[in-house]
Amino acid sequence: MKLNSDIERELIRGIMHGSVKAYEQMFMRHYPTFYSLALGLVKDKWVAEEIVQNVFMKVWLRRATLKEDESLYVYLFVLTKYEVLNYFRYKSTRIVDHLPEHSVYDMADVSMEDTMREAELHNALEEAVEALPPRRREIFRMSRFEQMSAKEIAVRTGLSVRTVEKHLELALRDLRARLNPFLFFLILFFNI
Repeated sequence: MKLNSDIERELIRGIMHGSVKAYEQMFMRHYPTFYSLALGLVKDKWVAEEIVQNVFMKVWLRRATLKEDESLYVYLFVLTKYEVLNYFRYKSTRIVDHLPEHSVYDMADVSMEDTMREAELHNALEEAVEALPPRRREIFRMSRFEQMSAKEIAVRTGLSVRTVEKHLELALRDLRARLNPFLFFLILFFNI
């Protein structure tokens, strides 16, 4: 797992000591990323906002358990994942039947230590995306992390819609091959 930057460590230290300013900085820094992730998964702006607000509320409520040498990004990622899983648990019993046993329970007590298991997945996904050819990586990020349609990507990049779709198809094929051990999670979170 990547070490935190000095800025991230300062934010964690501040939050641990109850600094509202540090918490606000962390919120402003990470909210857009995790809102986009949640929105991409639940496809509902109100629900995504609710999920991410719950995530950040849990960080504040559990600030004393934070550790400055562990990744705040990974912690937020895991909390977001569990909030989304809980949302789907209540929305559809079909999805619950396919979830690992531990995720069908309330994950309100996720600790920083629990995030270590998730860090491997996060790092593997990050490495797999970075290994894509530059244009394919750019298009994949626009599609999955910015929730842009193929048409919007085509306009932004100057490519045809069909070329964008082909890049996405190839990116997904490459990611499936590299991330085979994590396939269930990726299907759920990224429609791979």
